[in-house]
Formats: sequence, structure tokens, C-alpha cells
Amino acid sequence: MGPDDERLSRREADDVLRRAVDLHHQQAAASGESLALADLQRLAAELGIPASTVQQALVQLRTEALERPREDPTVWDRLFGSATVIAVRSVPGPPHEVSAAIDAMLRAELFRIERNLGTQVVWENPDSLLHKARRLFDVSGRLRLGVARRVLVSISPTPDAVGVRLEADLEPRRASRVRSAGTSLLGWSGAGALLATLVTMPAAVIPVVAGIALGGSLAANARRTYRRDTTGVQAALDRFLDYLERERI
Repeated sequence: MGPDDERLSRREADDVLRRAVDLHHQQAAASGESLALADLQRLAAELGIPASTVQQALVQLRTEALERPREDPTVWDRLFGSATVIAVRSVPGPPHEVSAAIDAMLRAELFRIERNLGTQVVWENPDSLLHKARRLFDVSGRLRLGVARRVLVSISPTPDAVGVRLEADLEPRRASRVRSAGTSLLGWSGAGALLATLVTMPAAVIPVVAGIALGGSLAANARRTYRRDTTGVQAALDRFLDYLERERI
């Protein structure tokens, strides 16, 4: 029996194909090659994979790409949480209808367009007294994105759906909480150390420990408050994408 007649188990075949695809990807990346979607579907059909499955895989890959952060996490991202809140969904409908629904939502949230780049639109949260007053007297809780400085909307049309990425920028909010945490920790720790100089050992340890404990507690509260802000914004964006996906039609 020659090498071409060798029989492989299904698992071995999948592993060989996966390794061959990886090797081909490395070679193609070096040469800059590209492949038409129709050719990919034809090749998949020869392996018994329906074109609809290839299309579904393409949509999933593009959606996963939209979910990935644009930058590596920083120290403050790890300590307090990311300064951006991202929500991604593949929703039905023509792109212009999806864009119109997103526009209506953000205008209702009192945002306005800062830049229109076609498939990407940057919406800003105006820092005016009128907008601040309207948010302050929002007793119904309808306005839920007020802590965001801006929202970046990205639209990626596909043959069967529209990929939507909503990215809320909370950097000023996080910076405010970080400053509050730092001020509390350093201020109360310093106050405890100052009081310690007025008493003798071992009683001097008490104000130092108390100052650090109180400052740390206030700093932790600032962190929790920011985490609560991000959770609220995430819920608002996800809820709107639920509407786009299931209720709008």
C-alpha cells in the first residue's frame, strides 16, 4: 500500500488539516496572498463542509475580531478596570436601518456626532451646562451612558447580517476615581503618620495603622464605584444590542 492509500482516523485527518492550514497561513502571510470567499467555499465543499457553515464561521471570526481590545491592558486596567466598555453583536437588517437605530439611541442619550468616518462614527457627550442639567434631572433613569466621554460606533456589513461594535470611552471617569483613591490613601496614611509623631511607641502604631486602613477602605470604595459605572454602561449597551437583534424587526 502506497503513502497515498494510507487511511487516517477522523481525528487524525482534522489534526493534519489544521496543521496544513497553519503552515499555509504562515506562507501566505509572508507572500501577501489572499483568497476569494467563493474559492474558500468551493474548497470547503470538497471537504464536505457546506457554504452556510463557512459563512457562519466568517461572521463569528469577524465578530470576535470586533470584541478584541485595540490596545494591550495597562496597569490601571488591571487595578481599576478598562477605560473602555465594548459591546459587540451581529444583528439582522440593512446597514442603513441599523445605523439609523443607533443614531436615534445615542441622540436620545444626548450624544452628538463628533466625527463621521463612514463605517465608524464618533459620538461625543457634550460638556455643557444644559446637558449636565438634563442628566441631573433624569429622575426616570432613562439616560444611562452619561459617564462616557464618547462612544465609537463601528459597522461591518456581511451578506446575512450587520456586525455592530459599540465602544464607550470612560477614561475621564476612571481618572477621577483613580485620583480619589490616591488622595484618600495618601491623605489618610499621611495624617496617621503625622499623628504618630505626637505620641510615643508603641501607641504610635495605632494612628498609622488606622490611617492606612481608612485610606485603603476609601480607595477600595472608589474602585468599586468605577466598577459599578462600567457594569451599568455595559448593561445599557448590551440591552440596546438585544433590541437591535431581537425586538427592532
